[in-house]
Amino acid sequence: MRENIKIKLLQNMLKAVTEKYDEFIREQRKLLKITYRKATRDSLTGLYNRQFLFDYLEKAIEKTIRNGSKAFLIFIDLDNFKCINDSFGHDVGDEVLFKFANLLRKYFRKYDILARIGGDEFVIFTECNKIGTIKDRLLKIKEELEKEPYAKSCNLSISFGIATIPDEAKDSNEIIELADYRMYEQKHRKK
Repeated sequence: MRENIKIKLLQNMLKAVTEKYDEFIREQRKLLKITYRKATRDSLTGLYNRQFLFDYLEKAIEKTIRNGSKAFLIFIDLDNFKCINDSFGHDVGDEVLFKFANLLRKYFRKYDILARIGGDEFVIFTECNKIGTIKDRLLKIKEELEKEPYAKSCNLSISFGIATIPDEAKDSNEIIELADYRMYEQKHRKK
């Protein structure tokens, strides 16, 4: 009888320790998820951040080359965004950036990589196989952005540059520089 009580007591203790251990593991996983999100995402827009993009691009370019497939890198800049901050304040500027990020999410797929790499600069990596499809999406984004209430008073719009992987570049710095250069060419043509 006494042995049964000892066994029952040990079973209860083991159950309590196991429950505490499981709770500890759940909390650690939750913290790891939060930490990973903070390390890889832009806090304002929820898009990927610059560091994640550069880490991802190296592997994605290698995979694209290895598979003999094609991918595109799009560099986007918001034209006249400074006017929004100067005229309406940074809270409105943040709201515009957040809405723009949602436009990108709306027109690109969940598995495309959407990143905010600084201020009003965004980069998209997509394995879409038609550049015409990409340009159509970007023009729709431009049209929707220009309808925003603050956009009209500041002439807010977008400029973008597109570079093809691996046809035009085979490394992340080259491909970003090329897309960035093309975006600036487009911006200067508008002026």
